[in-house]
Amino acid sequence: MNDKIFFLKDIACGRMAKKRFYGLSKAEKIRLSDELHIMENTHTENYFIDIIAKADEEKNHGEFYMPGSFNCSFLLFCAGATTINPTLIGAPFERLINPITFNAQLLPPFKACREKFSPLPEPESITLDEVIFTRAQHAGLVENRLAETAKKYPPSKQYQFVRAVLTESRGMIVWQEQVIELLRRMGGFSYAEADRLRRDGGKGLWRNDAWYKSVRNIFLPHAVACGYYYDFADRYLRYIFDANMYTSLKAHVAAKVLFE
Repeated sequence: MNDKIFFLKDIACGRMAKKRFYGLSKAEKIRLSDELHIMENTHTENYFIDIIAKADEEKNHGEFYMPGSFNCSFLLFCAGATTINPTLIGAPFERLINPITFNAQLLPPFKACREKFSPLPEPESITLDEVIFTRAQHAGLVENRLAETAKKYPPSKQYQFVRAVLTESRGMIVWQEQVIELLRRMGGFSYAEADRLRRDGGKGLWRNDAWYKSVRNIFLPHAVACGYYYDFADRYLRYIFDANMYTSLKAHVAAKVLFE
């Protein structure tokens, strides 16, 4: 590790030690190390140092949450630059800094926000993921067209990957993270590759026959090897990209609806 990576690690660990008596758990240490490793390999240390510095400056003016994919970074959570712990909502770090597509020359569109939503009463048994989805629906942050899109692709109770990924949103694809996770689990793509496909598909490229065929030729053999019926996997790949046009970034929405 270079000096800047050690600097970021010291900030994250030091500030978390002040928040918690027990510091970081073993799983959190692994997550932090993975993020730092990607930062070092992509030479983006200064990018995160700048974010933390700007967040520290903004906090002097009041409470805030970090918009967008910044909420996918556990390091930024440890440093106090975000309000969301991405390990609790399953937000992959590659969603923020994609080793395949990241441009280190782009400056982060940082903006402090004070937007709040009143919390809804929920039963004690409800999970954090369900809380986020319920509050997001109540606040109008879930695109209505997602429900209409889901009706065209009825879910199957047989397939564990789909059920596990979509339980929190009642069987619908609503989050960009779900698109990435389904492409990863069913199609065998890495998080970085899945995020690139999500981005390109969101631009409408999935309607291009040549582009879609190239993805389909990789996705279907892996899905079949995982135990999915060919016809179901073929139909579901189309649903993934169809719904992707209207999905939101869960890490961003969570920061809004959980901010108090």
